[in-house]
Amino acid sequence: MKTRFHVMTATILGGALAAGMAHAQVESDGYYAGFMGGYAWGGDDRVGLNPSSPGLGVLSQKGPFAGVFAGRSWRDGKLLVSLEGELMGASIRDSFVNGAASASTRMNMGAGLRLRIGHKAEGFTPYFAVGVAVGWFDYQVTDGVNSIDTSFSTEGYTIASGWERPLGDDWSYRVEYRYTSYRGVKLSDGSGNTTKATPLDQSLRFGLLQKF
Repeated sequence: MKTRFHVMTATILGGALAAGMAHAQVESDGYYAGFMGGYAWGGDDRVGLNPSSPGLGVLSQKGPFAGVFAGRSWRDGKLLVSLEGELMGASIRDSFVNGAASASTRMNMGAGLRLRIGHKAEGFTPYFAVGVAVGWFDYQVTDGVNSIDTSFSTEGYTIASGWERPLGDDWSYRVEYRYTSYRGVKLSDGSGNTTKATPLDQSLRFGLLQKF
């Protein structure tokens, strides 16, 4: 239900923005590129091997990440709209041991494309962003008899809010909170036992960028 609400909200906001911009006097605000890093937390992946061993435990992945991003901005008065892409390396992970059972997960890499909507205020620009994301993961689970050990990628969506402040004519820095939810992936050991990986996270991000 939460996922449907977030996707519907992002779709409505994006559609309303597109309709408004179609009638606005929009001009280019240039290109930008930068570096970012931060820390993710808040995973809630309930692990089991079905039908042999349901309910083994919960993976709450967390950890650091860093990467690069680039985009282009347009403005209409104080309204700022950006299309932005990113690529990052990560070590967002968790593991547990429960008797003979154990499980672990790690996000190794991520990429994304998003629409960022800001409002230029005095000295800073608060913004909201929605977009799509792809993550690459390692995943292992065993109940002591049956096991799954694999890697996979899956797509999802992101919702974020933050602010950006200039450091001169060309440089700026930003601080951002982001929620990312990935599509669940059903994994199998080839003998009828399955588990569903459901990665998601919250993150706090810091970025430094230069405008061109």
